[in-house]
Amino acid sequence: MTFPSEVVREDLAKPSMWIVRLLSLGATMLLILNLAGTGAAGQVPVQRVLVLYSDERLLPANIIVDEAVRAAFAAATKKRVEFYSEFLDVARFPGEEQQQRQRDFFRDKYRERPPDLVFAVSGGALVFLAEHRAELFSGVPIVYCSFAGDPHADHLSDARIAEVTVPDCVAPTLEMMLHLHPDTRQVMVVSGSGPRDRQLADIFRQEMTTFRNRVAFSWLTNLSMEKLRGELSRLADHTVVLYLTMFQDAAGKTFTPRLALETFAPASRVPIYSCYDTYIGHGIVGGSMVTFEQIGRKAAQLGIRILAGEDPQAATRLESHQAVPMVDWRELQRWGISENRLPPGTIVAFRQLSFWESYHWYIVAVGAALAAQSALIIALLSQRARRRRAEIVAQQRQLDLAHASRLTMVGELTASIAHEISQPLGAILSNAETAEILLESKQPHLEDVRQILADIRKDDLRANEVIRRMRELLRKRELELKRIDLNAVTSDVLLLVDGETHRRGVEIEKQLADTLPVVRGDVIHLQQVLLNLILNGMEAMSESSESNRRLTMRTAYDGKSNVEVAVADSGPGIPSERLPLLFDSFFTTKPHGMGLGLAIVRSIVEAHGGRIWAENNSSGGACFRFTLPVNGKE
Repeated sequence: MTFPSEVVREDLAKPSMWIVRLLSLGATMLLILNLAGTGAAGQVPVQRVLVLYSDERLLPANIIVDEAVRAAFAAATKKRVEFYSEFLDVARFPGEEQQQRQRDFFRDKYRERPPDLVFAVSGGALVFLAEHRAELFSGVPIVYCSFAGDPHADHLSDARIAEVTVPDCVAPTLEMMLHLHPDTRQVMVVSGSGPRDRQLADIFRQEMTTFRNRVAFSWLTNLSMEKLRGELSRLADHTVVLYLTMFQDAAGKTFTPRLALETFAPASRVPIYSCYDTYIGHGIVGGSMVTFEQIGRKAAQLGIRILAGEDPQAATRLESHQAVPMVDWRELQRWGISENRLPPGTIVAFRQLSFWESYHWYIVAVGAALAAQSALIIALLSQRARRRRAEIVAQQRQLDLAHASRLTMVGELTASIAHEISQPLGAILSNAETAEILLESKQPHLEDVRQILADIRKDDLRANEVIRRMRELLRKRELELKRIDLNAVTSDVLLLVDGETHRRGVEIEKQLADTLPVVRGDVIHLQQVLLNLILNGMEAMSESSESNRRLTMRTAYDGKSNVEVAVADSGPGIPSERLPLLFDSFFTTKPHGMGLGLAIVRSIVEAHGGRIWAENNSSGGACFRFTLPVNGKE
């Protein structure tokens, strides 16, 4: 880049070169300032969330929790959130020295980018954060994602640490086991030999004490995988297995607990149960569980409220986990366990349907097709005589449906109609009371009374006109084609919805052609078409700001043979893939819609020999257009 001081030293005998360089410098500086301004304006505050996992990255529970946390944030907040994930892997790398190395690493790594919120996934992460909180993330709120059996009570005294407490799942799982196997005499508890396995086993051992007077407990721990398989293959009848975790066996071999289960479960000659939903489908019958998806989702919801400024302990009281019984249908079949014995509300996974359950719709469809073919053959024999009657019935049903649609639309306008009638009625009452007062005076002013009576007559006619328009619209009758002015029809409809537009804060813009050729049509049915399109347009703008609720009514003549009416709104528009389906029967974009309004509109327009379609405006919003032929269909 050439700066002004350098330009001065150029040969002044070349003024054109000097000017060119000055212009280049100015353009460059403007570009730099432009980019800087754009960057500053485009900066969005970032919330940083660190998710610290106790175990390795590919542990199935960690994957499920991570997906649930991110999905909950994406669904509940529009703020920009940066996620950072770290894995302590305490099962394979225990010890104080390793913790010191991890502490130093995190301190250096996040010095320039401290998190606004930390998720501690499982007990190991919570213990690490609690012990090194002052050195790492002092003052940063922590959301603790606890799993069944996690040791954590000693570390939750800090008011900035929030936890959605996981209910006891061991006792309900043992109750399920004894309910499904009432002749059980012994429960064999399988656990690994690693430090994390022993820690969890000690906690579960305490929770099982209340069952010691009902069943005997034995522990299969400190065994290699080969010896464990052998022990399980020799278990006696009336025995069931409760599996905890196995991160490491006695031979020093490491596993993920689910992989360990897949390795020893086929060798067991008795059913296996557990408290973790990641084991379902990998060898256990089932258990009472809080799913890891639920743990991640609830923890994320708690974290979102804390980031929004809510007190961690107050936010905690709004969330809770619900344990549910879950079973693997295939394991029920393997061990001959009847589904009728399952606790109420049990979730049955991997159910294999019977031939009828799998294909009953196909069977019903084939049967229906055969029945339909038989009925069709019979119907064809008498079709000639019945065709006219069927057409009459179809036309009557179409009229009934259109009438019902008009009744529904008028129901939507009830509040506005009541308001529109109440105004002249209130004026009549007020004028009548004034007239009484005047007449009771000693020398009544008859001219004032005459003026009051004129006002009463005017308000009465106004109320009568509102009722007349409603009666005309609600009247049930067949299609009557007459010569009509579409501008007049449009103006009448706008008067009808005037109260509703004010109630909804919608501005109506009329762009009616100065002159339109007359068309042949039914006034009431065409009013129904316009009412439906106007109400749909106003509903489409219900989420828009009041300053941006504008509905445009246009009429035009194409100069050839058609008159066109357009209703355009300023709402969000219609997804392009839905445009071809809008006028299909039973297709609707409304949560409680029946999908009949626009189908009826199309049938009315087509009965007049016209056509209707929808499109999106280039400036936003949707536009519904229909045309009617000038020489209308008789």
